[in-house]
Amino acid sequence: SQIMTRVVRESDQGNEFNFSYKSRGRPGLMEEIGELIRRVAIGTPGGTLVFFSSYAILSKFMELVPGAYTSTLKSLKIDIFKEERSKKLNNMMLEEYKSCINNKRKAILFAVLRGKVREGIDFKNDMARTVIIIGIPFSPPFEISVKHKIAMLDRAIDSG
Repeated sequence: SQIMTRVVRESDQGNEFNFSYKSRGRPGLMEEIGELIRRVAIGTPGGTLVFFSSYAILSKFMELVPGAYTSTLKSLKIDIFKEERSKKLNNMMLEEYKSCINNKRKAILFAVLRGKVREGIDFKNDMARTVIIIGIPFSPPFEISVKHKIAMLDRAIDSG
């Protein structure tokens, strides 16, 4: 079995891929991510899984990159699937995705790292020839559990 890991830090235009709360609204960011995903999916046999760090970023991507992007992927015979929040709709979508892959077609499945798609589903063989992770889902620094952990680590560092 072969595996390759690669970190892509910037777009072809030289713009940093930064998904912090302050930076994710940068004009052109979602389009640049879309172009990267398109190029990867073209070279991938079978399925490409694209995991976003949150539903908010996935939704922003899906609303900013419709139309021409979707048409281009469909013209390249790449089907597009998106994680649904409803369990019933999600199960139907996953069956369609599996059917697409089993029929030797290319597909992209957009989902969320801590979402429903990653829970107990075996993406083997052509189901996930490529996995792209967009951002890392850090907990917000203002959450009480995060504040407590930071305070505990600060005390541990201070005490040597």
